[in-house]
Amino acid sequence: MKFPQIKFLIQFLTPRVFMLLLCVGMMVFSISAQRAKGVTALAPDILISSPTRASVNLDHCTNGLRATPEPCVNNADFRNWVNGNANPNKAHYREGDSVPFRSIFSGLTVGTVYTLEIFYDVTKNGKYAFDYLTSFDRTERGPLTPPSGGQADPCSDVIPGCSPLAPTSSAFITDDPNVPLNNDSAQDFDIWGGSGLTFAYSGFEGTLAGTSTTFVTLTFTATAETAVLAWGGHVATRADRGANNSAVGISGSPYHMALSKLTEGGNVIGIGSQDHQLSVSDFLTLDPTAASVFVSGRVTNSFGRGISGARIAVLGANGEAARSVLTNQFGYYKVSELDAGSTYTSIISHRRYQFTDNIRTFTLNDNLSDNDFVANP
Repeated sequence: MKFPQIKFLIQFLTPRVFMLLLCVGMMVFSISAQRAKGVTALAPDILISSPTRASVNLDHCTNGLRATPEPCVNNADFRNWVNGNANPNKAHYREGDSVPFRSIFSGLTVGTVYTLEIFYDVTKNGKYAFDYLTSFDRTERGPLTPPSGGQADPCSDVIPGCSPLAPTSSAFITDDPNVPLNNDSAQDFDIWGGSGLTFAYSGFEGTLAGTSTTFVTLTFTATAETAVLAWGGHVATRADRGANNSAVGISGSPYHMALSKLTEGGNVIGIGSQDHQLSVSDFLTLDPTAASVFVSGRVTNSFGRGISGARIAVLGANGEAARSVLTNQFGYYKVSELDAGSTYTSIISHRRYQFTDNIRTFTLNDNLSDNDFVANP
């Protein structure tokens, strides 16, 4: 029996099957060639370098209970740098405090330039959350006297022998052009395991009257395979933002500090979800509202030139570390959010300069704007 229809189908389909197999073979060859070069093209505007070892992880500090504060360290006694959210059994912060954050980089290539983008919620429904960034140890610094948990240490559990007071590079946090009242004097990002650290604002979304987000970028050159970057997020206050516009007004609505992207030598690296959601109900405790005053001044050498990078620590009457700032490039500083009527002690220190009159005690009934220091010749 003959089947002319089958013969016709074979003759008709054979060249088309051949062309289909040829096209598939060319696609497989093209993909293999691209993988051999270490690059996989996903879309015209997305390029992922593969393989890469670099990664980054975001932590924040849980500083214990207010009555029994704990230091921001990870060691045999404490594990207070955590990746999860805070809870009221592990952390206490007041409005006006700075919550310490750190990013741990691993698998870096020495000599390669890396850029990390961070974003944070400035306002939620018109109420201020993290209104600006600060140094990691603006609030959590020694001595261990309630409510301070002592000197924050973001690096020694990651980099053996690291000193939290001696970063390998620092970058001043400049004023945010989109947010009023947006900075304490001379706050900075610090890194251990990197050099040439720079800071820049890279974007702003939304409106202050609604919900808004600020983006910043940190760029550095790796000097080791592992690095730690540390900073703080300032919890907005009623004194600065108004009775109903500070962080305490964001009831039941979390706000964010998150990592957006990491680039290695210009190539974007996938870092997954790196978003910490913080809420007033989770950890924030409130003190009675008091009038807020400040201490400011200038630090100069014997020739009258401003000294940058001098640290001014202001302690409460019981030795509690109230605030700490660094002088800017012209030698000026300002320590804000101090309680009127309270007694404070200011201490100045610098790696290169010595000061005869380095400790001063005073009662603040009003702003003190001429607390100047002159270094020894």
